[in-house]
Amino acid sequence: MRHAYSTMIEIAKKQHWESFLKSVDESMVWMAHRYVSEDPTDGGRVHVPTLKVHWHNQLTWEVESNADKSTLLLSF
Repeated sequence: MRHAYSTMIEIAKKQHWESFLKSVDESMVWMAHRYVSEDPTDGGRVHVPTLKVHWHNQLTWEVESNADKSTLLLSF
């Protein structure tokens, strides 16, 4: 069932992309270009927001990079 579900999702994504490309006109061509030119994303992974760290209720700083977030979260 998992395989069938994954296959159905991939087919739907492909059909949606092909439909989008068929509808692209000159006002949307740069948007389509941006979609195919950008680095691929992980798509469904959860985004961890910027973490704000308070130290003894005085010092506050923000942790933005994924590496720093994972280090901070592992320290607890």
